[in-house]
Amino acid sequence: MTNSDVETKRSDIALEKIMGVPHEMMPIYLNAADVLLVTSLHEGSPNIVKEAMACNLPVVTVKCGDVSERLENVYPSRVVTSYAPRLIADAIMDVLQSKSKSNGREELKKQKLEIESFGKALVNVYHIAVNRGLES
Repeated sequence: MTNSDVETKRSDIALEKIMGVPHEMMPIYLNAADVLLVTSLHEGSPNIVKEAMACNLPVVTVKCGDVSERLENVYPSRVVTSYAPRLIADAIMDVLQSKSKSNGREELKKQKLEIESFGKALVNVYHIAVNRGLES
């Protein structure tokens, strides 16, 4: 995004690109941020979105993978239907103006994607596989 693409509305916003950060450091980065911006061209189910949800960090993202489903009831957060810089910038401003954390962690629980539910589901799959193996 260049200044010619989007009129600057606030000088106190800084975009930080996070690359090469050890996974164990991501919660620190996510908790220090005001919003996560995702502009992937294609994804299946971006883990970074679920990690942001776990930190109650609002998300602004383009439609990719299952983000629309994950963020359907997460507020404040926005799924932008276009890569248009103006629409993305407007979504960021809307989320920042709310000045609040999201309800992402609560939604992860409802979607049964928090660690406890995921672990239980994995154990159930294991038990089913073992039991089917015993039947053979």
